[in-house]
Amino acid sequence: MRFPMLLAFLGAALPLQAALKPAELAFFEKEVRPLLAEHCYQCHSQEASRLKGGLLLDSAAGWQEGGDSGEALIPGDPDASLLMHAVRYDDRDLQMPPKYKLSEDAVAVLEKWIAMGAPDPREGEAHQASVEIDIEASRDFWAFQKPQPTPDKETIDAFVEARLHDASLKPAPLADRRTLIRRASFDLVGLPPSPRSVAAFVRDSRPDREAFAAVVDDLLASAGFGERWGRHWLDVVRYGESMGRTRNFPFPYAWRYRDYVIDAFNEDKPYDVFVREQLAGDLLPAESDAERDRLTVATGFLAMGSLDLNERNREQYRMDRVDEQIDVTGRAVLGLTTGCARCHDHKFDPIPQTDYFALAGIFRSTDTFSGYQSRQGGNRGGFYPELLVSLASVPAQVVAKEEQAVDPQARRRLRNQQQQLAKVNRELKALGKGGGNRRGRALAKLRERQKSLQRSIAKTRRLVNNPPRGKKNPTVDRTANYAMGVREAEKIEDCRVNVRGEANNLGDRVPRGFLQVLCEEGESQLPTTEQSGRLELAHWLTSPENPLTARVMVNRLWHHLLGHGLVRTVDNFGDMGERPSHPALLDHLALRFVEHDWSVKTMVREIMLSETYRRSSAHLPEADAVDPENRLLWRAHVRRLQAEPLRDAILAISGQLERERPEGSPLYFATSKAMRQAAQRLDKAWRNRRAVYLPVVRGFLPGFFQVFDFAEPSQVMGRRDITTVPTQALYFMNDTFVMDQARMAAQRLLQARAEDRLGAAYRWTLGRPPTPEERESSRAFLNDPDIADKPQGAWAGLFQALFASAEFRYLR
Repeated sequence: MRFPMLLAFLGAALPLQAALKPAELAFFEKEVRPLLAEHCYQCHSQEASRLKGGLLLDSAAGWQEGGDSGEALIPGDPDASLLMHAVRYDDRDLQMPPKYKLSEDAVAVLEKWIAMGAPDPREGEAHQASVEIDIEASRDFWAFQKPQPTPDKETIDAFVEARLHDASLKPAPLADRRTLIRRASFDLVGLPPSPRSVAAFVRDSRPDREAFAAVVDDLLASAGFGERWGRHWLDVVRYGESMGRTRNFPFPYAWRYRDYVIDAFNEDKPYDVFVREQLAGDLLPAESDAERDRLTVATGFLAMGSLDLNERNREQYRMDRVDEQIDVTGRAVLGLTTGCARCHDHKFDPIPQTDYFALAGIFRSTDTFSGYQSRQGGNRGGFYPELLVSLASVPAQVVAKEEQAVDPQARRRLRNQQQQLAKVNRELKALGKGGGNRRGRALAKLRERQKSLQRSIAKTRRLVNNPPRGKKNPTVDRTANYAMGVREAEKIEDCRVNVRGEANNLGDRVPRGFLQVLCEEGESQLPTTEQSGRLELAHWLTSPENPLTARVMVNRLWHHLLGHGLVRTVDNFGDMGERPSHPALLDHLALRFVEHDWSVKTMVREIMLSETYRRSSAHLPEADAVDPENRLLWRAHVRRLQAEPLRDAILAISGQLERERPEGSPLYFATSKAMRQAAQRLDKAWRNRRAVYLPVVRGFLPGFFQVFDFAEPSQVMGRRDITTVPTQALYFMNDTFVMDQARMAAQRLLQARAEDRLGAAYRWTLGRPPTPEERESSRAFLNDPDIADKPQGAWAGLFQALFASAEFRYLR
């Protein structure tokens, strides 16, 4: 969230302040008012072109009345004031001002002011005059215009070179072949190229582009393509294998959706079909049970949300799920923050609150099957198999074994024991602490019964959460005939506006429909239908007439291949997002994408074969002086590898990487605690798999993922954070995973009997032979008297040093 959406957590007005003391007035006028005027009034005053978050900071009445989301400051209590959390940058989602941090002196002024009771002599209105959204005028915004062709330019390079020419800049030379194949291999499959592949490409006598095209085609045909690019999409759709939040229970069948995504990218499923299947696969025709099951699994896209299972308000829980579905659909497909219109008209984009609830009616008319429900109507909440969708194509014998593994008898026994314990507890409470031998004997008997039941419950719970292994109870990572997904609700209805986003404060009913700004006049409402409208929504989103869907996706492809999107805010094409650096090129790519049947592989290939992609990252002082951020693409961006390619590359080099796809999940029917333990202590069958198959437990990511900026699995994250911090270097120096794999790589090297072991070590890790200087320094290290008699340890040290090198971690 940005400042206006978080700083404006205001609601209750405060009583008028008493007359200010002279010292208070002097402090406010000298210190506070100039600070607010300089840093806050642009977005939070009556003169703001668009008031952010409904919060006014140019009058006492403004901050006393508040804005959209709660109290911003509590007079007398700086630490409890959201304003202070924002300006201190305590939370990365709450950092104000958003573009820079206030000085320590400025923060201290605000802290002192609030501690004094926030004395404020200013008069003024508590509200800014409301401005009605002009839908027709808003359609002039660049993102809401349909992509336009540029007849005089037909290639990516023509667009880029035209911008460079206008800036009087020359591009960097093309990258050498060793650099290029390493870049391409990591970009497409997330693994380093084999020394044999590098050597073949270097020796290829064909022209550079033709030889590189063959490399790209081989990588696109690899199963690793879906594993790498499927993970990019999983970032966008907030994929996780647990609920997160207050009761972090596992999603035992989330992996089915993950595998569907990987298969879709490997099959080069047209992107428009891909989107339709995820939104409305259950409503699409199917020719077989297997096809019906695959389409059902695709709708897991809508069931992956992180919700509060402790929410006791049934309507609130339902609307929180709807909000999560609207948000992920809007940001993933359209690049719009549609969820920001839940409580009020969108503050930045032309999305009225009625548009939000037009979409909400579609998702309220949809039943979601994640396996869980919250604490409602007296139930304890938690996992319910009946809240999953059943698959028809899973072999019956596997289903039977899995049902036996879950052991329904143990579940029933656990419920009975818990009911007995509750009865004993009530009897103990009724007896109280009175005296008398008779009452004392009764208490002792009840306490003994209580302890016995507690021991039995603990034992039965272990059986439920961790079924025994053996012929009758197979290991818990086997598959059963369940999946997460959605179905049409029995009751199809329009949704009423939730006033200020409150589920039980209802306003007018809104007909189901789409975003007005992206529709022709009068075409935003659904036709009369007995269905939810998800299928119509899916077709509307993927229509070639929709100005955003193709643009957003090709921008995501560009971001992953070039390091930055043409629109750098890849999940936000709205007013608060960045404008495209090359708008005509973005339109060209979007049109090409649709012309080529929405083929991801075709678009990826076209981008990679351009000279723009194939340029080196060489530094040119003249160009850097004009365009230091490389917005004009005069060279390749230097990019750090993400967590998964780093980890997988180390395993591949050590020879330990298991390339086959695992079946199921290691988190099958575990409690929250057991799930975390299972994720932390993976057995060998899972530990050496590709990172995309490792369990993604919300709030409990593996250390390697945390250190190297893995995507937050509860949020849409088309662009990961990229940090460079000391803990990353320390990880390569001290972590047991890195040291173990370095030893395995050394063992592999010694067993390979290579003639040039040092050259092999460099080719495995860096994709090139060592320079003469590197040979000399490496030989000196390997021949050190302290380690020379321990060859495996010496070589392990060298591999660890290579893993820790910047060249290994970065693509150039």
